[in-house]
Amino acid sequence: MSNQLPPPLLCMRLPVVFTAAAWRGAVLLNPAVDSAQALEDRLRYVLRAAFEAILGYPRDPHVDFEMIQTAPKGHPQDCQWLQLHVSLVQEPEQPVALLISLPREHQD
Repeated sequence: MSNQLPPPLLCMRLPVVFTAAAWRGAVLLNPAVDSAQALEDRLRYVLRAAFEAILGYPRDPHVDFEMIQTAPKGHPQDCQWLQLHVSLVQEPEQPVALLISLPREHQD
C-alpha cells in the first residue's frame, strides 16, 4: 500500500487506534463521562470528525483536524477546541490502521 490514504470507503473499514492521550482528551474527557451511552456518543463524534478530515484530504496520509471538546454538565469549564491528528499506520507484519493522536504526539 502507498503512503496515501486508501479510497474513502476502504478507509472506513480500517481498524482505528487511539493513543492514550488522544483517548483521554477526545473520548473519556476530564472528568470522565458518566455513562456508557455518553461514551459511545462521544466515540462516534470523534470517529466522524476523523473520517470527515480524511475525506477532505484523501491524498494526504496525515491529517490534522479539530473538534469541540465539551465539558460534562455542571463542569465549570466551557467548551474548547481540541486538536487531533489522524494518520495511516503501515507497520511491517501489522494490519494497516488509522491512528488518532494529539498533534504533539505525531512523528513523520
